[in-house]
Amino acid sequence: MLMFKKSSVLSVIALSFVGLPLVAQMQTEISVSYLNPEKYIDIMDSDSTKSRSIESFKAGMDEFFKISASQYLKPGHQLKLEITEVDRAGDMRYDVSPDMRDLRVLRDVVRVRIEVNYTLLDENQQVIKQGTENLKEFYNLNSISQRKFNSERLYYEKKLLEDWLKSLY
Repeated sequence: MLMFKKSSVLSVIALSFVGLPLVAQMQTEISVSYLNPEKYIDIMDSDSTKSRSIESFKAGMDEFFKISASQYLKPGHQLKLEITEVDRAGDMRYDVSPDMRDLRVLRDVVRVRIEVNYTLLDENQQVIKQGTENLKEFYNLNSISQRKFNSERLYYEKKLLEDWLKSLY
């Protein structure tokens, strides 16, 4: 039967934690910044001011990226994004409703476009990949899969970014 002193066992345990790779300590995350959002081509929400629309867009995207980090990035990796342009799905129509409210109108086919600068870092903070992407896609609103989820706020913008995140590696 082996006998260990309590202090020697604790020393071995403590030393084993010192040798842990930084991956366990590094958090997988997507950090995002918005470059001049007031100048984006199309950021407006229905019946909202520009500043409220920007804040609402940022909040929706920040939540999306927070959830997406662990789904699409490898453990310990970080993605730094700078969103430089946004052209949301649909078009704004001003004063068109019976009570003269502004509405975002989505037709049969919508285009979404988001431009990003990005840097993907590994667990040692080494650059894996970096660049600029002009993400754009047309979505057919008549397809069953599109109708199923399109009531979610910023659905098409998130779908575009999700497809890009899937192809990042």
